[in-house]
Amino acid sequence: MNTQSKPVRLALVGCNSALLYVFGAHTFRVLQGGSLVAVADINPERAQRACEAFNAKRWYTDVEKVLEDGEVDAVILVTPGWCHESQTIAAARAGKHVLCEKPMARTIEECDRMIAACAEARVTLMIAHMKRFNRAFRKVQEIIHNGDIGEVFAIRGQWDEPARDLGTHDNFRSDARSLGGHWHDHGAHMSDLACWWLGSPVKRVCGTIRSIGEAMTAGDDFCLATLEHENGAISTHQTTVYTYRAWYETYEVLGRKGTLVIHADRHTSLTYEPPKILLYDQTDGHFNARATDITPYLGFDVDQETQSANQYLQELEHFCACVRTGDTPLVTGQVGRHGVEVINATYLSHFRQAWVELPLPSAEELPGLFEHYQREQECKRRR
Repeated sequence: MNTQSKPVRLALVGCNSALLYVFGAHTFRVLQGGSLVAVADINPERAQRACEAFNAKRWYTDVEKVLEDGEVDAVILVTPGWCHESQTIAAARAGKHVLCEKPMARTIEECDRMIAACAEARVTLMIAHMKRFNRAFRKVQEIIHNGDIGEVFAIRGQWDEPARDLGTHDNFRSDARSLGGHWHDHGAHMSDLACWWLGSPVKRVCGTIRSIGEAMTAGDDFCLATLEHENGAISTHQTTVYTYRAWYETYEVLGRKGTLVIHADRHTSLTYEPPKILLYDQTDGHFNARATDITPYLGFDVDQETQSANQYLQELEHFCACVRTGDTPLVTGQVGRHGVEVINATYLSHFRQAWVELPLPSAEELPGLFEHYQREQECKRRR
């Protein structure tokens, strides 16, 4: 097949999150660079429902069947993190390109094996940090890199989810196989945005986690992490699912000539409406700050605007273009690995009660640490 001229034939592996909020039927129907051939899920009812919703040709309950499908050029992995290593390596050996959901894997060792397998097979590996394709977050990145707010010395982030799933044990964040909880999931987004906006990886990490909810014995539902970046900037991140108010996601970017405040009061994966962006760039005394609304609001051309604002569609178009041309993706395996390294280092910092320096030599002790952590949490619950 000449992938430079034809749409990339895709298979979606893992339909639960994909059906709930990741893609939606609309995304695949308007995708120009690729076409959805097949879907797969261990739950046959879910696989069949996704096949119908996404207008795919066929559905499977076995990943191996997907990899044996001669019509499939690339796979999209929307599966739990503990599946990513084995599925990516298997896909690479079958000659399939891979778009892997974040976090890339559970540990840096798993990431290294994924990167090596894809390099050996000469297939594209891209990690699905979709916020890099969000029009509002791209605007923030452009403003920072244009120098409009001067040198950025700090970023503050907060991400809280309503406590709708408390007490449930069927969420991947509360599964011991994840080697983490909420920070393992949403921390991947927050730290990646900070690294991308700053144009600087993380140098060292200090983190604290807590498990508040009854279900969270295996991982965390509250995390506070401080990251020192190589360029000297500091980013702080607080995230939890133990809140009873509405969805809350906000970032403050502090520069020497101005401040950006980015705030979303709804899940940015569930709406095309952008988070609100305010630019503060002048203060007269203590109480008079000039604020300019620079939010990239949607226009009146509904089809055009929703397509350009659909971060998942833009992510898929970019992935398909890289598969066709052989270009390096915006979010490479190395970028995804660094995100996992930050997550691993945050947990290690909590367990060691100390700052953790990067590059991280190893994360192989994490399974044992979390096994001990789980036993401690279970003992607390029984008191």
